[in-house]
Amino acid sequence: MVFLGLLAASGALAQDTGDWKRVYTGDEYRIEVNVTSFEFDAYGTLQGEIRTVLNKEEVLKDGAKSKTRLEKIEYRLRQRAYRSVQVVQLDGAGKQLQRQDLDNAVWKPLKRGGVMDRVLLAARPGLPFGKWKVASYRFPEGGEQTTEKSHELQRLIGASVWLEGERAQVDQTVCQIPLYKSDHFSVGELARKLGSDIKLPELQSDQVDLIYVKCEGGGWRPAQSMLVKLPEGRMLMLWKGVFLTLKRT
Repeated sequence: MVFLGLLAASGALAQDTGDWKRVYTGDEYRIEVNVTSFEFDAYGTLQGEIRTVLNKEEVLKDGAKSKTRLEKIEYRLRQRAYRSVQVVQLDGAGKQLQRQDLDNAVWKPLKRGGVMDRVLLAARPGLPFGKWKVASYRFPEGGEQTTEKSHELQRLIGASVWLEGERAQVDQTVCQIPLYKSDHFSVGELARKLGSDIKLPELQSDQVDLIYVKCEGGGWRPAQSMLVKLPEGRMLMLWKGVFLTLKRT
C-alpha cells in the first residue's frame, strides 16, 4: 500500500540545487524541501525541513523584513496527518530574525496531491519506502551459518520486500503495524551493538545511517529489524540474524 498519491513531474525541478528540491512555484513564493533532512523519531513520526522563499520581502511585526521561512514539518504516516512544529524567519542574507516553536500545533489531514503530499513525494527516494528485491545476503562475522539457514536464505533470493508507513512485508511474512526509528552510528559502534563485526565496504565514510523497524502487529519473528542505507539504490536489512542485500525495483 503506497501512502503517496501519484503526481506529474514539475518543470520547476530543473532548477533544484543540492539537497533542496522545489515542490511548488506560485506567483508570490516557491516551496522547497530538504530531501536529506527526513528522519523518524522514537515514536515513528517522520520529520523534515521545508522552506518558503518569497518573491517580495515580508514585513514582520517588529519591522524586520523576512525573505525566507524555514519550517520543521512532522508527519504521522498511518494517520495521513501533518503539522508544522517550528518556524524560523530569515532575512535576504539568511540571517535568523525570529524563531517560533509550535509545541501544541494541531495535526492537519494530508490531502493527496497537495503541497505537503508533494513534499513527501520529493523526500521518498531517501526513505526506505517502496518495493525491494532480495539480491544476496551476508552473515555478520562469527554469525551462525548452518546448512538449514543457508537453504532458507537461498529461497529468499529474488523475493520481494515491501516497506511502507502502514505495512511491511518480507516475502510472505507481513507486519501490519511497522514503527520506524532513525539512528546513526560509526561502523565500530554498530559492531559493538550487534555483538559481531560487520563489513560495509560500500560506505564512503565511517558513518552508518540506519532505520529500526519494529513490528507492533503481525508475524515478524523477531519483531524488530534494522535497515542500513547503502549507495546506488541498495540497502541492507537485518533479518533473523542475517543481512539481506536489497535492491529497489
